[in-house]
Amino acid sequence: MIDSRAKFAVAVFLLFASCAMAQIPRVDFGARFEPKGRILTGAGQVDPADVIAYSRALDGKAPPMIFMDYVDVHTPNVDQFFAELKTKLDSLGWSAVPQIGLGMVDDKNAPYDKRVAAGDYDENIRRIAAALKRVDRPVFLRIGYEFHGKWNGYTPEPYVASFRRIVDALRAAGADNVATVWCAESGALEADYMKYYPGDDYVDWWAIDLFERSSFGQPNVEAFMRDSVSHRKPVMIGESTPRHVGVLDGNRSWNGWFAPYFAFIGEHANVKAFCYINWEWLVWAKRYSGDWADWGDARLQKNRAVRRHFRDELAKPIYLNGTKQRVEWWKSIEGAEPIR
Repeated sequence: MIDSRAKFAVAVFLLFASCAMAQIPRVDFGARFEPKGRILTGAGQVDPADVIAYSRALDGKAPPMIFMDYVDVHTPNVDQFFAELKTKLDSLGWSAVPQIGLGMVDDKNAPYDKRVAAGDYDENIRRIAAALKRVDRPVFLRIGYEFHGKWNGYTPEPYVASFRRIVDALRAAGADNVATVWCAESGALEADYMKYYPGDDYVDWWAIDLFERSSFGQPNVEAFMRDSVSHRKPVMIGESTPRHVGVLDGNRSWNGWFAPYFAFIGEHANVKAFCYINWEWLVWAKRYSGDWADWGDARLQKNRAVRRHFRDELAKPIYLNGTKQRVEWWKSIEGAEPIR
């Protein structure tokens, strides 16, 4: 016998299929900070200058609602990170909410999710939870983002236990302004991803990171999108950038990555937020990871055609941009239920 959640998932999936390549109306699940019938826009990451350039490339008409940044569970000076985050948010010139990736990989690229699960980092987690509570706006927290990625090295049971331990600390601190996000990476997503799932009671949003165009219709990604519906969780595109495509080829770049990307968003009614990384990846590869050296220049401001198409896309009423729409969204979530 099919339960009501399964029937709902099938119905929404059929809606996806029947409306392929069209921007179909959003489905609403009533999740923490979920916009009703709309899509939150986001950009980053780390450096406000890239986000300001993104906004200016769109003629200042679509400043992103979300600003992306990162911190680790083991970060020694939590207060310094949050002080710097406040400075970054204040420097944007408009009110944005942070989307924070919370990692559990040390400075030598070794995972320590097992130690988090065992309680070794409880004191730091309490400091992070207290600092999050003090943020004067909603926060999206991607805990152990890209949970299955070999570059992280997490294992299912410790990962689940560490995710829950962090959420329990948020609840104990009364950090009701935090939405918890369970985040996968599309290119490496395996079929048994649910073994990493912390459970519906611990997760507010699901997220998928999109880079290669070939990942957009990948079967495991489509299964992930369907499963999020059956669990009644909105999906955030936690990170996205036109990897190996960039923007410099203008219309060819747009048709090669951006058009399929926005088609993916349009076809999946459960996508309620996206975050775009407006980077010249070679610059950041020299600072952090040589693996990024050939990802390309993804800065919207570097190509007129891509900039124009992107601006026209975000002019559609389904997207939430700018200060006035931020106020509309914040009013709609006022009085949202606290973290259970």
